[in-house]
Formats: sequence, structure tokens, C-alpha cells
Amino acid sequence: MQKLTWDIQYLSSPPAIKYCKKCGKKTEHLCSGLFRINAQRKYLYIWLIYKCSDCDST
Repeated sequence: MQKLTWDIQYLSSPPAIKYCKKCGKKTEHLCSGLFRINAQRKYLYIWLIYKCSDCDST
């Protein structure tokens, strides 16, 4: 079995405008700098964790 090492870098995370349940309105969500990884059989899913810019809820 071959061992692979990945070095992932990004320039900036894309901003998103989403509905915030805590604020009760659409606000800008910024990337928290964290990400989540989920592995299912042969697939690897990676997604960013966003925080509300007003109340910091995820």
C-alpha cells in the first residue's frame, strides 16, 4: 500500500450569504478557518465551516 501526503493551501475562502437562524435574517457568513472531513468507502468529503459575521454562530 502506498502512503500519500497531501498539502492543501487556499488563497481565500468564498463568502456566502445565508439565512442565520439565530439572527433571523440573511447575513454574510465567513469561513471560520476550520473544515470537516468525512470518508465514505472510496469517497472523501471535505467542507468548510462558516460562521455568521454578526453573531458567530455556525
